[in-house]
Amino acid sequence: MQTNANAWLKRCMFMVSVPLLLIAVFNYWLDPLWLFDHSNRWNNRQSPFDLRLQKVNYIAGHPFDYEALLLGSSRVAWINQFDFRPMTTYNFAVYAMNPEDYNDYIEFAKRKNGKPFQTILIGLDFDATNAFMYEHQQKVPLSSYIRLTEHFPYKMEALLSYATVKYSLGVLWNTITSGASDPIPYFSRDNVFHVEKPQQPAAWNRVLDISKQQSGGSYRYKDLTPVFQEIKKNNPDSRFIVFTTPVSQEMFRVLVTDGNYADYERWISDIVDSFGEVHHFMYESEVTRDRDNFYDAGHALPRIDQRMAEEMMNEAALPSTRKGSEFDRIIRRDNLEQQLMELRSIHYK
Repeated sequence: MQTNANAWLKRCMFMVSVPLLLIAVFNYWLDPLWLFDHSNRWNNRQSPFDLRLQKVNYIAGHPFDYEALLLGSSRVAWINQFDFRPMTTYNFAVYAMNPEDYNDYIEFAKRKNGKPFQTILIGLDFDATNAFMYEHQQKVPLSSYIRLTEHFPYKMEALLSYATVKYSLGVLWNTITSGASDPIPYFSRDNVFHVEKPQQPAAWNRVLDISKQQSGGSYRYKDLTPVFQEIKKNNPDSRFIVFTTPVSQEMFRVLVTDGNYADYERWISDIVDSFGEVHHFMYESEVTRDRDNFYDAGHALPRIDQRMAEEMMNEAALPSTRKGSEFDRIIRRDNLEQQLMELRSIHYK
């Protein structure tokens, strides 16, 4: 009788442990949570289902030693961190990040880096000046992600989770459909975003409609100067490279049409007053007038992001001769009024 009971118990343990082992191996192999180092042909097309969690997981669980940190929203998350060479840069930008998030993210990354960053690159969206957005946003605080990653059995729990299987299947699907005519945008294992071509008109218009809703009657300007000053105070030894993110001409015209242009100028002035200068890309230019340069109305394609990074790095290497370009307007305290006047002449022809 005892022998039969032992055999039955072994069979039960086997029936339970084998599926769990297969789940763990499957989740480890595809690693949708960015917990491990390995890379293979099947896990190189990662879905950004929760970029905050994925990047916190990466920073918490990997060697982290960088000279520069890049912050911003999804528009910045799409910038290739390797385009800022020779600086070693980590792109910590995530979807729906706004300036009020920056300080906590810098402090977490700085702690993991073991030293201050030599350079902090900050991308700024005009959308983030809408006070209404801050009052109605619902986001998981960074501290919750940090507590999760520091929970001792977290990796094991994640490997055995059926929820993780769902995300692993998404990674697998990205690879299977990679040869399709319209492949799914993805992040590679080295934290670089990849997208092939602009979205279809219907998707483009949806993004434009969202911008119109946010820029309409509910818009109220939020003064972000105290936020900027706190970031500078907490990082006295870091150099700041600040830039505005470009949007399509159609999206830019929304803020003009809705009567928010004075706030747009105030935003530029507040940035310059706080940081001394800004690389300004958010205006009507030869780049933003061309739809083919954008994935949707509010997101430039990676080739434009690469151009932005290259122009900022070229200017940083030649501080005594910095004049900017047709696309990269360097606005400083000593040329602020002139630049605002020139922008006004472009936008009110």
